[in-house]
Amino acid sequence: HPTYPTLAGLFLMAAPAAGARVILTGLSQAALNDQQGTCLGQDEDQVLKGRVGVRVDDGRRLSVRLDNVQCLFSVEPCEDGTGMGVFARMHLTAGSVLALEAPALVARGPQGYFALSEQYDKLPSSAQKAVMLLHSNKLTESAAGMAGMSGFLSRYSAQSELGKNLFDIMTTNAVPMGSEAAAREPGDMGLFVLGSRFNHSCSPNAAHHWMSSSGVLRVGALSDIQAGEEICVSYLSPANLLQPASFRRASLLPKFAGSACRCRAC
Repeated sequence: HPTYPTLAGLFLMAAPAAGARVILTGLSQAALNDQQGTCLGQDEDQVLKGRVGVRVDDGRRLSVRLDNVQCLFSVEPCEDGTGMGVFARMHLTAGSVLALEAPALVARGPQGYFALSEQYDKLPSSAQKAVMLLHSNKLTESAAGMAGMSGFLSRYSAQSELGKNLFDIMTTNAVPMGSEAAAREPGDMGLFVLGSRFNHSCSPNAAHHWMSSSGVLRVGALSDIQAGEEICVSYLSPANLLQPASFRRASLLPKFAGSACRCRAC
């Protein structure tokens, strides 16, 4: 009979998030070791067996044991108690691809927010939980009206057991999906569960970019990153990053009320 990891073992070997870049190690097929790939997440059978899906860079799709993948980073609580952050598990060189993630939810223009509940209901239960664990700030009905979404909060803001709703999570974490995509209308916003875990810095060591051709959010290192160092991106435009700290803080506050930027540039 096959033997499966205990629940305690599964807890200690948490699977990398879907979209995370990983390195294969300790496999019986020596040619696969040290190759990189993208984590595809887990189906229910893989969860029970302590395995995870990986798309190797040569195109092959594998199901490997959790102890045969090494993620480039980990998602952990920040030392300052401000929440979760992404930290390098090894030395990462400038230009390294850290994540290639497809969106969990998509809002196509302001009215696309009305379809979030339907999309959410179609997600696997594990993906739904991951979405609801994301940070969110409450957006008032008046602010929603200013954004062209009047009435959304009263109609589509059913709260989870954590006291959160899709609207707040989406408006807090969504990333523009690029109007350059010929098949998409300008104003499309995507929710990326892993991408949302990268905190902001006004002197970022990484950047995310929507790749319309492959339909994924690419997170790449802008500079060398040391093991243990937090990996941060900028939530501001390149032009706004050049503004004084007071301007940058003011630009961030509407979306992140009550939390001022504490990066080294500020």
